[in-house]
Amino acid sequence: DHLSNIKIFMPEAIAYGLDISPDQLLLAFQRHPKLLAWVSLFDSTKLLDDDCPKVDLAFTQAVLMHIKKDDGHLIALENLFRAATKYVVLMENWLSHDFVKDIRYLHQDGRIKWKDLYLYFRRSPEFNNSPYILIASKTPLEYESLENNSTLELPLKTKT
Repeated sequence: DHLSNIKIFMPEAIAYGLDISPDQLLLAFQRHPKLLAWVSLFDSTKLLDDDCPKVDLAFTQAVLMHIKKDDGHLIALENLFRAATKYVVLMENWLSHDFVKDIRYLHQDGRIKWKDLYLYFRRSPEFNNSPYILIASKTPLEYESLENNSTLELPLKTKT
């Protein structure tokens, strides 16, 4: 659905979609038979090649939060940043992993190769203005920053 919406609003965009489930890819084309997007089966816990397709923005919705085996979610995060040239957007359950800590760790460890990394979030009125979407950017943006925000109570601790 997201790929279809992107193509409607930005028909010139080249859209890529990856999913571990062949049923989900089939569903995408059943629901959107005219979808002009490159889609492929892919296990996000396997590291993408350096020559993977590059995109301006890479995003997930309710994907990483389900990866609980070993360091699979870290590899999936690294893959997003390998593909993205400008932005990564995570629409995930913030309680499932400490995404902010994980992203900062990957950046400091050199696994996210962006020189500069800015982390933001968007409050969601539909969820009582709680933080819902995490935005990573190579450049400063006009969103609430996750840097030194002492007044914001974020549910960033991973459940034990």
